Amino acid sequence: MQLPSELSLFWDIGLIIASATVVAYVARLLRQPLILAYLIAGFLIGPGGFALITNQDVIRTLSEFGIAFLLFIVGLELDLRKLKNVGLSAVTIAVLNSTVMFALGFVMARAFGFTGYAPVYLGLTLAFSSTMIVVKLLSKKNELSTLHGRIIVAILLTEDVIAIMALSILSTPGDFSISTLSESFGKGVILLLATLMTGRLILPTVLRFVSRSQELLFLTALSICFILAGIAQIFGFSIAIGSFLAGLSIASFPYNIEIISRVQSLRDFFSTIFFVSLGMGMGISFTAGVVLPFVIALAMVIIGKTVFLMLLCSRFGYSVRTSFLTATSLSQISEFSLILAIQGIRIGHTGQDVFSITVLLMLVTAAITSYLNKFEGLLYRGLSRYLSPLERLSGFRRRFIYEAQPSHLEGRKRHVVVCGYHRMGYGVVKALQRMEKELLVIEFDPDIIDGLNKEGIPSMYGDIGDIEVLRRANLSDTEIVISTVPLLEDNLLLIDQAKKINPRIVVIVTASSLDHALELYASGADYVVLPKWLAGEKAAELIGYYVNNPHGMENLRHEHVRHIERIKSEEFFERYTPGIIGKIGRHLKRLSEAE
Repeated sequence: MQLPSELSLFWDIGLIIASATVVAYVARLLRQPLILAYLIAGFLIGPGGFALITNQDVIRTLSEFGIAFLLFIVGLELDLRKLKNVGLSAVTIAVLNSTVMFALGFVMARAFGFTGYAPVYLGLTLAFSSTMIVVKLLSKKNELSTLHGRIIVAILLTEDVIAIMALSILSTPGDFSISTLSESFGKGVILLLATLMTGRLILPTVLRFVSRSQELLFLTALSICFILAGIAQIFGFSIAIGSFLAGLSIASFPYNIEIISRVQSLRDFFSTIFFVSLGMGMGISFTAGVVLPFVIALAMVIIGKTVFLMLLCSRFGYSVRTSFLTATSLSQISEFSLILAIQGIRIGHTGQDVFSITVLLMLVTAAITSYLNKFEGLLYRGLSRYLSPLERLSGFRRRFIYEAQPSHLEGRKRHVVVCGYHRMGYGVVKALQRMEKELLVIEFDPDIIDGLNKEGIPSMYGDIGDIEVLRRANLSDTEIVISTVPLLEDNLLLIDQAKKINPRIVVIVTASSLDHALELYASGADYVVLPKWLAGEKAAELIGYYVNNPHGMENLRHEHVRHIERIKSEEFFERYTPGIIGKIGRHLKRLSEAE
Protein backbone atom coordinates (compact mmCIF):
# COMPACT_ATOMS: atom_id res chain seq x y z
CA MET A 1 0.00 0.00 0.00
CA GLN A 2 1.33 3.41 -1.00
CA LEU A 3 1.52 5.83 1.93
CA PRO A 4 0.61 9.53 1.51
CA SER A 5 3.72 11.71 1.27
CA GLU A 6 3.14 13.41 4.62
CA LEU A 7 2.59 10.05 6.33
CA SER A 8 5.67 8.65 4.62
CA LEU A 9 7.69 11.55 5.99
CA PHE A 10 6.29 10.87 9.47
CA TRP A 11 7.38 7.23 9.32
CA ASP A 12 10.77 8.16 7.87
CA ILE A 13 11.49 10.53 10.75
CA GLY A 14 10.24 7.93 13.23
CA LEU A 15 12.50 5.30 11.67
CA ILE A 16 15.48 7.67 11.86
CA ILE A 17 14.95 8.37 15.57
CA ALA A 18 14.23 4.74 16.44
CA SER A 19 17.27 3.39 14.57
CA ALA A 20 19.50 6.09 16.05
CA THR A 21 18.27 5.16 19.52
CA VAL A 22 18.94 1.43 19.09
CA VAL A 23 22.45 1.92 17.70
CA ALA A 24 23.13 4.60 20.36
CA TYR A 25 22.43 2.00 23.06
CA VAL A 26 25.08 -0.24 21.55
CA ALA A 27 27.52 2.70 21.25
CA ARG A 28 26.95 3.60 24.89
CA LEU A 29 27.67 0.01 25.97
CA LEU A 30 30.91 0.17 23.96
CA ARG A 31 31.62 3.68 25.34
CA GLN A 32 31.71 5.21 21.87
CA PRO A 33 30.60 8.75 20.89
CA LEU A 34 26.95 8.96 19.86
CA ILE A 35 27.89 10.66 16.59
CA LEU A 36 29.29 7.31 15.46
CA ALA A 37 25.99 5.64 16.33
CA TYR A 38 24.02 8.15 14.26
CA LEU A 39 26.28 7.71 11.23
CA ILE A 40 26.09 3.93 11.43
CA ALA A 41 22.31 4.03 11.90
CA GLY A 42 22.00 6.15 8.76
CA PHE A 43 24.15 3.75 6.78
CA LEU A 44 22.02 0.78 7.91
CA ILE A 45 18.67 2.31 6.92
CA GLY A 46 19.96 4.11 3.83
CA PRO A 47 20.63 2.95 0.26
CA GLY A 48 23.92 1.32 1.26
CA GLY A 49 22.16 -0.82 3.88
CA PHE A 50 18.55 -2.01 4.02
CA ALA A 51 17.18 0.91 1.94
CA LEU A 52 14.35 1.60 4.41
CA ILE A 53 14.21 5.38 3.85
CA THR A 54 12.35 6.56 0.74
CA ASN A 55 12.07 10.34 1.24
CA GLN A 56 15.75 11.25 1.32
CA ASP A 57 15.35 14.73 -0.15
CA VAL A 58 13.03 15.85 2.65
CA ILE A 59 15.28 14.23 5.25
CA ARG A 60 18.27 16.14 3.90
CA THR A 61 16.24 19.33 4.12
CA LEU A 62 15.47 18.57 7.77
CA SER A 63 19.17 17.92 8.36
CA GLU A 64 19.82 21.54 7.42
CA PHE A 65 17.88 22.45 10.56
CA GLY A 66 20.31 20.31 12.53
CA ILE A 67 23.28 22.23 11.16
CA ALA A 68 21.50 25.53 11.82
CA PHE A 69 20.72 24.76 15.47
CA LEU A 70 24.14 23.19 16.00
CA LEU A 71 25.94 26.35 14.89
CA PHE A 72 23.39 28.59 16.60
CA ILE A 73 24.38 27.08 19.95
CA VAL A 74 28.08 27.24 19.02
CA GLY A 75 27.61 30.98 18.57
CA LEU A 76 25.67 31.25 21.84
CA GLU A 77 28.45 29.50 23.75
CA LEU A 78 31.25 31.60 22.27
CA ASP A 79 32.00 33.31 25.58
CA LEU A 80 35.33 35.12 25.63
CA ARG A 81 35.42 34.82 29.41
CA LYS A 82 36.25 31.14 28.91
CA LEU A 83 39.61 32.26 27.58
CA LYS A 84 40.59 33.74 30.94
CA ASN A 85 44.11 32.83 32.11
CA VAL A 86 44.90 30.83 28.98
CA GLY A 87 43.44 32.99 26.22
CA LEU A 88 46.43 34.37 24.34
CA SER A 89 48.55 31.24 24.52
CA ALA A 90 45.63 28.92 23.65
CA VAL A 91 44.55 31.09 20.71
CA THR A 92 48.12 31.12 19.40
CA ILE A 93 48.39 27.34 19.82
CA ALA A 94 45.09 26.88 17.97
CA VAL A 95 46.13 29.10 15.06
CA LEU A 96 49.55 27.47 14.71
CA ASN A 97 48.13 23.96 14.98
CA SER A 98 45.35 24.62 12.45
CA THR A 99 47.81 26.20 10.03
CA VAL A 100 50.33 23.36 10.20
CA MET A 101 47.67 20.61 9.98
CA PHE A 102 46.03 22.38 7.03
CA ALA A 103 49.39 22.59 5.26
CA LEU A 104 50.12 18.89 5.90
CA GLY A 105 46.68 17.87 4.63
CA PHE A 106 47.02 20.08 1.56
CA VAL A 107 50.46 18.70 0.65
CA MET A 108 49.30 15.13 1.26
CA ALA A 109 46.28 15.63 -1.01
CA ARG A 110 48.39 17.09 -3.79
CA ALA A 111 50.85 14.21 -3.47
CA PHE A 112 48.00 11.75 -4.04
CA GLY A 113 46.86 13.59 -7.15
CA PHE A 114 43.93 15.62 -5.80
CA THR A 115 43.40 18.87 -7.71
CA GLY A 116 41.17 21.92 -7.63
CA TYR A 117 39.44 22.56 -4.32
CA ALA A 118 39.99 19.00 -3.02
CA PRO A 119 43.37 19.68 -1.32
CA VAL A 120 41.86 22.72 0.43
CA TYR A 121 38.97 20.67 1.81
CA LEU A 122 41.25 17.82 2.91
CA GLY A 123 43.58 20.29 4.58
CA LEU A 124 40.67 21.84 6.48
CA THR A 125 39.47 18.36 7.45
CA LEU A 126 42.69 17.83 9.40
CA ALA A 127 42.84 21.36 10.81
CA PHE A 128 40.04 21.20 13.40
CA SER A 129 39.03 19.06 16.38
CA SER A 130 35.51 18.17 17.51
CA THR A 131 33.93 20.52 20.02
CA MET A 132 30.91 18.24 20.52
CA ILE A 133 32.94 15.11 21.30
CA VAL A 134 35.67 16.70 23.41
CA VAL A 135 33.43 18.91 25.55
CA LYS A 136 31.14 15.95 26.31
CA LEU A 137 34.12 13.81 27.36
CA LEU A 138 35.56 16.57 29.56
CA SER A 139 32.18 17.33 31.09
CA LYS A 140 31.60 13.66 31.91
CA LYS A 141 34.90 13.57 33.82
CA ASN A 142 34.35 17.01 35.45
CA GLU A 143 37.52 18.35 33.82
CA LEU A 144 36.18 21.48 32.11
CA SER A 145 37.45 23.68 34.95
CA THR A 146 40.93 22.14 35.07
CA LEU A 147 43.86 23.88 33.45
CA HIS A 148 44.05 21.46 30.52
CA GLY A 149 40.25 21.66 30.20
CA ARG A 150 40.38 25.44 29.86
CA ILE A 151 43.19 25.25 27.32
CA ILE A 152 41.22 22.71 25.29
CA VAL A 153 38.01 24.78 25.36
CA ALA A 154 39.91 27.91 24.29
CA ILE A 155 41.59 26.02 21.43
CA LEU A 156 38.25 24.56 20.30
CA LEU A 157 36.53 27.96 20.36
CA THR A 158 39.32 29.45 18.27
CA GLU A 159 39.12 26.57 15.80
CA ASP A 160 35.35 26.98 15.56
CA VAL A 161 35.80 30.61 14.55
CA ILE A 162 38.40 29.64 11.92
CA ALA A 163 36.08 26.89 10.64
CA ILE A 164 33.19 29.34 10.30
CA MET A 165 35.44 31.71 8.34
CA ALA A 166 36.49 28.85 6.04
CA LEU A 167 32.87 27.78 5.63
CA SER A 168 31.83 31.28 4.60
CA ILE A 169 34.73 31.74 2.15
CA LEU A 170 34.11 28.37 0.49
CA SER A 171 30.33 28.72 0.33
CA THR A 172 30.35 30.42 -3.09
CA PRO A 173 29.94 28.02 -6.06
CA GLY A 174 32.26 28.32 -9.02
CA ASP A 175 35.97 28.51 -9.59
CA PHE A 176 38.30 30.04 -7.04
CA SER A 177 39.72 33.45 -7.83
CA ILE A 178 40.91 36.56 -6.06
CA SER A 179 37.79 38.46 -7.16
CA THR A 180 35.37 35.83 -5.80
CA LEU A 181 37.38 35.61 -2.58
CA SER A 182 37.36 39.40 -2.19
CA GLU A 183 33.64 39.56 -2.92
CA SER A 184 32.89 36.79 -0.42
CA PHE A 185 35.12 38.39 2.22
CA GLY A 186 33.50 41.80 1.70
CA LYS A 187 30.00 40.38 2.05
CA GLY A 188 31.08 38.52 5.14
CA VAL A 189 32.45 41.68 6.76
CA ILE A 190 29.26 43.60 5.97
CA LEU A 191 27.10 40.80 7.38
CA LEU A 192 29.23 40.53 10.52
CA LEU A 193 29.20 44.29 11.15
CA ALA A 194 25.44 44.44 10.59
CA THR A 195 24.98 41.59 13.06
CA LEU A 196 27.17 43.21 15.71
CA MET A 197 25.44 46.59 15.33
CA THR A 198 22.03 44.93 15.61
CA GLY A 199 23.18 43.09 18.71
CA ARG A 200 24.37 46.33 20.28
CA LEU A 201 21.59 48.75 19.24
CA ILE A 202 18.38 46.76 18.82
CA LEU A 203 18.57 43.41 20.59
CA PRO A 204 19.15 44.76 24.16
CA THR A 205 15.75 46.48 24.17
CA VAL A 206 13.98 43.58 22.48
CA LEU A 207 15.44 40.88 24.70
CA ARG A 208 14.88 42.91 27.87
CA PHE A 209 11.20 43.21 26.98
CA VAL A 210 10.62 39.56 26.02
CA SER A 211 12.72 38.13 28.89
CA ARG A 212 9.69 38.44 31.18
CA SER A 213 8.24 35.39 29.41
CA GLN A 214 10.38 32.29 28.86
CA GLU A 215 8.24 31.18 25.92
CA LEU A 216 8.46 34.58 24.24
CA LEU A 217 12.23 34.69 24.82
CA PHE A 218 12.57 31.25 23.23
CA LEU A 219 10.46 32.22 20.20
CA THR A 220 12.37 35.49 19.79
CA ALA A 221 15.70 33.67 19.81
CA LEU A 222 14.45 31.23 17.17
CA SER A 223 13.16 34.15 15.08
CA ILE A 224 16.57 35.83 15.22
CA CYS A 225 18.17 32.53 14.14
CA PHE A 226 15.86 32.11 11.14
CA ILE A 227 16.01 35.79 10.11
CA LEU A 228 19.80 35.90 10.09
CA ALA A 229 19.97 32.51 8.34
CA GLY A 230 17.72 33.93 5.61
CA ILE A 231 19.78 37.11 5.32
CA ALA A 232 22.95 35.01 5.04
CA GLN A 233 21.40 33.11 2.14
CA ILE A 234 20.55 36.41 0.43
CA PHE A 235 24.22 37.38 0.77
CA GLY A 236 25.19 34.07 -0.85
CA PHE A 237 26.26 32.26 2.32
CA SER A 238 24.86 29.07 3.82
CA ILE A 239 22.22 29.09 6.56
CA ALA A 240 24.90 27.70 8.89
CA ILE A 241 26.76 31.02 8.75
CA GLY A 242 23.61 33.00 9.53
CA SER A 243 22.72 30.69 12.42
CA PHE A 244 26.19 31.05 13.90
CA LEU A 245 26.02 34.85 13.67
CA ALA A 246 22.57 34.78 15.29
CA GLY A 247 23.97 32.88 18.25
CA LEU A 248 26.98 35.19 18.41
CA SER A 249 24.71 38.27 18.50
CA ILE A 250 22.93 36.93 21.61
CA ALA A 251 25.95 35.38 23.36
CA SER A 252 26.89 38.50 25.33
CA PHE A 253 23.46 38.87 26.94
CA PRO A 254 22.56 37.30 30.30
CA TYR A 255 19.71 35.37 28.63
CA ASN A 256 21.96 33.08 26.59
CA ILE A 257 21.98 30.29 29.22
CA GLU A 258 18.17 30.18 29.25
CA ILE A 259 18.08 30.18 25.45
CA ILE A 260 20.69 27.40 25.22
CA SER A 261 18.73 25.22 27.65
CA ARG A 262 15.57 25.59 25.54
CA VAL A 263 17.17 25.31 22.10
CA GLN A 264 19.35 22.36 23.07
CA SER A 265 16.55 19.80 22.78
CA LEU A 266 15.72 21.07 19.30
CA ARG A 267 19.43 21.01 18.44
CA ASP A 268 19.74 17.41 19.63
CA PHE A 269 16.68 16.31 17.64
CA PHE A 270 17.62 17.94 14.35
CA SER A 271 21.34 17.21 14.68
CA THR A 272 20.43 13.53 15.13
CA ILE A 273 18.53 13.72 11.84
CA PHE A 274 21.53 15.50 10.30
CA PHE A 275 24.08 12.85 11.27
CA VAL A 276 21.75 9.97 10.38
CA SER A 277 21.01 11.53 6.98
CA LEU A 278 24.75 11.97 6.55
CA GLY A 279 25.16 8.25 7.21
CA MET A 280 22.44 7.46 4.66
CA GLY A 281 24.34 9.29 1.98
CA MET A 282 27.80 8.09 2.98
CA GLY A 283 28.31 5.65 0.12
CA ILE A 284 31.91 5.20 1.26
CA SER A 285 34.20 3.88 -1.43
CA PHE A 286 37.26 1.80 -0.56
CA THR A 287 39.34 2.35 -3.66
CA ALA A 288 43.10 2.89 -3.54
CA GLY A 289 42.44 6.61 -4.08
CA VAL A 290 40.53 6.65 -0.78
CA VAL A 291 42.21 4.06 1.46
CA LEU A 292 45.83 5.21 1.09
CA PRO A 293 45.12 8.93 1.68
CA PHE A 294 42.87 7.95 4.59
CA VAL A 295 45.63 5.91 6.27
CA ILE A 296 48.15 8.76 5.89
CA ALA A 297 45.61 11.34 7.10
CA LEU A 298 44.74 9.12 10.09
CA ALA A 299 48.41 8.96 11.09
CA MET A 300 48.66 12.74 10.76
CA VAL A 301 45.68 13.28 13.07
CA ILE A 302 46.40 10.63 15.72
CA ILE A 303 50.19 10.91 15.80
CA GLY A 304 51.17 14.12 14.03
CA LYS A 305 48.57 16.41 15.60
CA THR A 306 49.10 14.91 19.06
CA VAL A 307 52.89 15.30 18.98
CA PHE A 308 52.75 18.79 17.51
CA LEU A 309 50.19 19.96 20.10
CA MET A 310 52.34 18.56 22.91
CA LEU A 311 55.36 20.46 21.59
CA LEU A 312 53.33 23.67 21.25
CA CYS A 313 51.83 23.42 24.75
CA SER A 314 55.23 22.66 26.28
CA ARG A 315 56.79 25.54 24.39
CA PHE A 316 54.19 27.87 25.89
CA GLY A 317 55.16 26.80 29.38
CA TYR A 318 52.64 24.12 30.32
CA SER A 319 53.69 21.03 32.24
CA VAL A 320 54.22 17.69 30.53
CA ARG A 321 50.98 16.22 31.93
CA THR A 322 48.93 19.27 30.94
CA SER A 323 50.42 19.17 27.45
CA PHE A 324 49.78 15.42 27.15
CA LEU A 325 46.13 15.64 28.27
CA THR A 326 45.48 18.59 25.97
CA ALA A 327 47.02 16.91 22.93
CA THR A 328 45.38 13.49 23.33
CA SER A 329 41.96 15.08 23.85
CA LEU A 330 42.19 16.89 20.50
CA SER A 331 43.31 13.93 18.36
CA GLN A 332 40.23 13.73 16.12
CA ILE A 333 38.58 15.73 13.35
CA SER A 334 35.65 18.09 13.78
CA GLU A 335 31.95 17.94 12.94
CA PHE A 336 32.77 21.07 10.93
CA SER A 337 34.85 18.82 8.69
CA LEU A 338 31.70 16.86 7.87
CA ILE A 339 29.75 20.06 7.21
CA LEU A 340 32.52 21.30 4.93
CA ALA A 341 32.60 17.95 3.08
CA ILE A 342 28.85 18.08 2.50
CA GLN A 343 29.07 21.67 1.29
CA GLY A 344 31.92 20.76 -1.04
CA ILE A 345 29.83 18.09 -2.76
CA ARG A 346 26.67 20.21 -2.96
CA ILE A 347 28.33 23.17 -4.66
CA GLY A 348 30.59 21.06 -6.85
CA HIS A 349 33.96 21.79 -5.25
CA THR A 350 34.82 18.16 -4.44
CA GLY A 351 33.83 14.60 -5.31
CA GLN A 352 32.88 11.48 -3.40
CA ASP A 353 36.52 10.58 -2.61
CA VAL A 354 37.03 13.61 -0.34
CA PHE A 355 33.71 12.92 1.36
CA SER A 356 34.63 9.24 1.93
CA ILE A 357 38.00 10.16 3.46
CA THR A 358 36.36 12.71 5.76
CA VAL A 359 33.66 10.31 7.00
CA LEU A 360 36.18 7.51 7.60
CA LEU A 361 38.40 9.89 9.55
CA MET A 362 35.45 11.00 11.66
CA LEU A 363 34.43 7.43 12.43
CA VAL A 364 37.89 6.16 13.34
CA THR A 365 39.32 9.19 15.15
CA ALA A 366 36.17 9.64 17.25
CA ALA A 367 36.37 5.98 18.35
CA ILE A 368 40.09 6.26 19.15
CA THR A 369 39.55 9.50 21.11
CA SER A 370 37.01 7.86 23.41
CA TYR A 371 39.55 5.19 24.39
CA LEU A 372 42.42 7.67 24.70
CA ASN A 373 40.29 9.74 27.05
CA LYS A 374 39.30 6.71 29.10
CA PHE A 375 42.86 5.42 29.57
CA GLU A 376 44.76 8.72 29.45
CA GLY A 377 46.04 8.27 33.01
CA LEU A 378 47.51 4.85 32.31
CA LEU A 379 48.95 6.07 29.00
CA TYR A 380 50.61 9.04 30.63
CA ARG A 381 52.16 6.97 33.38
CA GLY A 382 53.42 4.47 30.82
CA LEU A 383 54.90 7.15 28.56
CA SER A 384 56.05 9.66 31.20
CA ARG A 385 59.68 8.54 31.10
CA TYR A 386 59.79 9.15 27.34
CA LEU A 387 58.13 12.57 27.68
CA SER A 388 60.64 13.97 30.16
CA PRO A 389 62.51 16.03 27.51
CA LEU A 390 59.35 18.16 27.20
CA GLU A 391 59.85 19.26 30.80
CA ARG A 392 63.09 20.99 29.81
CA LEU A 393 61.30 22.61 26.87
CA SER A 394 58.56 24.03 29.09
CA GLY A 395 60.74 24.86 32.09
CA PHE A 396 62.23 28.04 30.65
CA ARG A 397 58.78 29.48 29.83
CA ARG A 398 56.74 28.15 32.77
CA ARG A 399 54.08 30.82 33.21
CA PHE A 400 51.62 29.33 35.68
CA ILE A 401 52.45 29.70 39.34
CA TYR A 402 50.04 26.82 39.99
CA GLU A 403 52.52 24.40 38.46
CA ALA A 404 55.55 25.48 40.51
CA GLN A 405 56.86 23.80 43.65
CA PRO A 406 55.77 26.00 46.61
CA SER A 407 58.95 27.29 48.18
CA HIS A 408 57.21 28.07 51.49
CA LEU A 409 56.96 24.34 52.21
CA GLU A 410 60.57 23.47 51.52
CA GLY A 411 62.16 22.19 54.70
CA ARG A 412 58.85 22.05 56.59
CA LYS A 413 58.09 18.74 58.28
CA ARG A 414 55.02 16.83 59.49
CA HIS A 415 52.53 18.77 57.36
CA VAL A 416 49.27 17.42 55.91
CA VAL A 417 48.62 17.23 52.15
CA VAL A 418 45.00 17.67 51.05
CA CYS A 419 44.25 16.61 47.47
CA GLY A 420 41.15 18.45 46.25
CA TYR A 421 39.74 21.53 47.96
CA HIS A 422 36.22 21.90 46.62
CA ARG A 423 33.34 20.48 48.72
CA MET A 424 34.68 18.20 51.47
CA GLY A 425 38.25 19.44 51.08
CA TYR A 426 37.15 22.85 52.36
CA GLY A 427 36.05 21.43 55.71
CA VAL A 428 39.21 19.36 56.02
CA VAL A 429 41.39 22.44 55.49
CA LYS A 430 39.41 24.47 58.05
CA ALA A 431 39.74 21.63 60.58
CA LEU A 432 43.49 21.46 59.99
CA GLN A 433 43.82 25.22 60.43
CA ARG A 434 41.99 25.04 63.77
CA MET A 435 44.40 22.27 64.78
CA GLU A 436 47.32 24.50 63.63
CA LYS A 437 48.65 21.85 61.30
CA GLU A 438 51.07 22.73 58.52
CA LEU A 439 49.24 21.89 55.29
CA LEU A 440 49.43 21.91 51.52
CA VAL A 441 46.43 21.82 49.16
CA ILE A 442 46.82 20.19 45.73
CA GLU A 443 44.05 21.35 43.40
CA PHE A 444 43.48 21.25 39.61
CA ASP A 445 41.10 24.23 39.34
CA PRO A 446 43.04 27.48 38.68
CA ASP A 447 40.24 29.63 40.15
CA ILE A 448 40.39 27.74 43.42
CA ILE A 449 44.18 28.09 43.46
CA ASP A 450 43.78 31.87 43.01
CA GLY A 451 41.41 31.97 45.98
CA LEU A 452 43.72 29.87 48.13
CA ASN A 453 46.64 32.16 47.31
CA LYS A 454 44.57 35.20 48.33
CA GLU A 455 43.75 33.55 51.65
CA GLY A 456 47.39 32.63 52.23
CA ILE A 457 46.70 28.88 52.24
CA PRO A 458 49.69 26.92 50.88
CA SER A 459 48.63 25.40 47.57
CA MET A 460 49.94 23.89 44.38
CA TYR A 461 48.28 23.33 41.02
CA GLY A 462 48.31 19.69 40.04
CA ASP A 463 46.50 16.41 39.60
CA ILE A 464 47.14 13.47 41.95
CA GLY A 465 47.15 11.24 38.89
CA ASP A 466 50.48 12.87 37.96
CA ILE A 467 53.52 11.21 39.56
CA GLU A 468 55.53 14.42 39.17
CA VAL A 469 52.97 16.34 41.25
CA LEU A 470 53.18 13.75 44.02
CA ARG A 471 56.97 14.00 43.99
CA ARG A 472 56.80 17.77 44.42
CA ALA A 473 54.40 17.54 47.37
CA ASN A 474 57.25 16.59 49.75
CA LEU A 475 55.49 13.42 50.94
CA SER A 476 58.67 12.15 52.63
CA ASP A 477 58.03 14.62 55.48
CA THR A 478 54.26 14.37 55.42
CA GLU A 479 52.23 13.05 58.35
CA ILE A 480 48.88 12.57 56.61
CA VAL A 481 47.74 12.76 52.99
CA ILE A 482 44.00 13.11 52.37
CA SER A 483 42.39 12.67 48.95
CA THR A 484 38.86 13.99 48.43
CA VAL A 485 39.00 12.87 44.78
CA PRO A 486 36.79 9.77 44.25
CA LEU A 487 38.72 8.42 41.24
CA LEU A 488 39.95 4.87 41.83
CA GLU A 489 43.03 4.92 39.58
CA ASP A 490 44.26 8.25 40.97
CA ASN A 491 43.85 7.09 44.56
CA LEU A 492 45.60 3.79 43.86
CA LEU A 493 48.54 5.74 42.44
CA LEU A 494 48.50 8.08 45.45
CA ILE A 495 48.59 5.16 47.91
CA ASP A 496 51.37 3.40 46.01
CA GLN A 497 53.60 6.47 45.67
CA ALA A 498 52.94 7.81 49.17
CA LYS A 499 53.78 4.49 50.84
CA LYS A 500 56.92 4.10 48.72
CA ILE A 501 58.16 7.58 49.59
CA ASN A 502 57.11 7.46 53.24
CA PRO A 503 56.08 4.07 54.74
CA ARG A 504 54.84 5.77 57.94
CA ILE A 505 52.47 8.16 56.18
CA VAL A 506 48.73 7.90 56.90
CA VAL A 507 46.71 7.83 53.65
CA ILE A 508 43.00 8.73 53.73
CA VAL A 509 41.20 8.44 50.38
CA THR A 510 37.66 8.70 49.01
CA ALA A 511 35.70 6.02 47.14
CA SER A 512 32.47 6.09 45.16
CA SER A 513 31.52 2.44 45.72
CA LEU A 514 31.97 -0.38 48.23
CA ASP A 515 34.02 -2.44 45.75
CA HIS A 516 36.39 0.49 45.21
CA ALA A 517 36.69 0.97 48.98
CA LEU A 518 37.72 -2.67 49.50
CA GLU A 519 40.23 -2.43 46.66
CA LEU A 520 41.73 0.73 48.19
CA TYR A 521 42.00 -0.94 51.59
CA ALA A 522 43.68 -3.93 49.95
CA SER A 523 46.18 -1.55 48.34
CA GLY A 524 47.19 -0.07 51.68
CA ALA A 525 44.79 2.80 52.42
CA ASP A 526 44.56 3.62 56.13
CA TYR A 527 40.99 4.90 55.87
CA VAL A 528 38.48 5.13 53.02
CA VAL A 529 35.70 7.70 53.08
CA LEU A 530 32.41 6.71 51.40
CA PRO A 531 30.47 9.96 50.84
CA LYS A 532 27.21 8.33 49.68
CA TRP A 533 27.00 6.00 52.67
CA LEU A 534 28.04 8.72 55.12
CA ALA A 535 25.33 10.96 53.69
CA GLY A 536 22.84 8.14 54.32
CA GLU A 537 24.05 7.83 57.91
CA LYS A 538 23.63 11.57 58.39
CA ALA A 539 20.09 11.42 56.99
CA ALA A 540 19.27 8.57 59.37
CA GLU A 541 20.59 10.65 62.29
CA LEU A 542 18.34 13.55 61.26
CA ILE A 543 15.28 11.28 61.07
CA GLY A 544 16.08 9.90 64.53
CA TYR A 545 16.51 13.43 65.86
CA TYR A 546 13.10 14.44 64.47
CA VAL A 547 11.36 11.38 65.91
CA ASN A 548 12.77 12.06 69.39
CA ASN A 549 12.48 15.85 69.23
CA PRO A 550 9.89 16.98 66.60
CA HIS A 551 9.74 20.53 67.98
CA GLY A 552 13.49 21.04 67.71
CA MET A 553 13.69 20.60 63.93
CA GLU A 554 13.04 24.28 63.24
CA ASN A 555 15.99 25.34 65.39
CA LEU A 556 18.19 22.77 63.69
CA ARG A 557 17.05 24.08 60.31
CA HIS A 558 17.89 27.70 61.15
CA GLU A 559 21.26 26.68 62.56
CA HIS A 560 22.10 24.74 59.38
CA VAL A 561 20.99 27.62 57.11
CA ARG A 562 23.28 30.03 59.00
CA HIS A 563 26.09 27.50 58.74
CA ILE A 564 25.63 27.16 54.96
CA GLU A 565 25.42 30.95 54.48
CA ARG A 566 28.66 31.40 56.42
CA ILE A 567 30.40 28.84 54.18
CA LYS A 568 28.97 30.37 50.99
CA SER A 569 30.54 33.69 51.95
CA GLU A 570 33.86 32.11 50.99
CA GLU A 571 34.87 33.39 47.53
CA PHE A 572 35.21 30.03 45.82
CA PHE A 573 33.16 27.56 47.86
CA GLU A 574 29.57 26.60 47.14
CA ARG A 575 28.71 23.23 48.63
CA TYR A 576 29.47 21.43 51.89
CA THR A 577 28.97 17.93 53.29
CA PRO A 578 29.10 18.05 57.13
CA GLY A 579 28.86 14.29 57.68
CA ILE A 580 32.02 13.62 55.67
CA ILE A 581 33.92 16.45 57.34
CA GLY A 582 33.00 15.15 60.77
CA LYS A 583 34.32 11.69 59.97
CA ILE A 584 37.68 12.96 58.75
CA GLY A 585 37.89 15.54 61.54
CA ARG A 586 37.37 12.86 64.20
CA HIS A 587 39.98 10.66 62.52
CA LEU A 588 42.48 13.51 62.54
CA LYS A 589 41.70 14.20 66.19
CA ARG A 590 42.38 10.57 67.11
CA LEU A 591 45.70 10.74 65.27
CA SER A 592 46.64 13.92 67.18
CA GLU A 593 45.70 12.36 70.53
CA ALA A 594 47.74 9.27 69.67
CA GLU A 595 50.87 11.41 69.53
